[in-house]
Parts: sequence; structure tokens; C-alpha cells
Amino acid sequence: MNGYFQLVITPKGTGIKVFPPTDGGEPLNVNDVRDYLDDRKIEYDVVLINDAVTKAEAERLEAERLEEEARAAMEAEGGEDIGTVADQELPPEF
Repeated sequence: MNGYFQLVITPKGTGIKVFPPTDGGEPLNVNDVRDYLDDRKIEYDVVLINDAVTKAEAERLEAERLEEEARAAMEAEGGEDIGTVADQELPPEF
């Protein structure tokens, strides 16, 4: 699935929450966010929108890098592939 965003409304104002792509999808394009906001005549700070989208993409790339490093280390030690964090079954929260 491609990356996407969600409007978040708080007492301090309106913001966006950026969701990274999954399963090989495309990252969120800042122009898509700007077009959406412009179409709905929602005022925004261009720098803050660019920063939010750029930060989300940088975090996604860093997570992928760390996952690859961990996978390579496991393989070098002869350990089994544990998959991705998204593949893991976690116990239910209490």
C-alpha cells in the first residue's frame, strides 16, 4: 500500500500524520498533500508540510536499513531469518 496521510485536529490546530508505505508501495508525495489541502482551501505552512513528509520518509528508510543490518548479522552468525517486525506475532496487551 502506498504511503498516505491523515488530518489530525487538536486544540492547537490542524496537522497531519504521515503513514509509511507497506509491501513495496510508494512513499507519500508532498505534492499530493499540498494538492489535497489546496483543494479544500485549508491553510498550511509549506515548510512544516515538507518537513513532516521528509521526516516520515527518513524514518522509514532508517528502519529498513536497521532491519537489513540485523538480517545480515543473523545470517552471518548462522541464525534463522526472523522476518520483519510486521510479520511477528505479539502477545495481546493486558
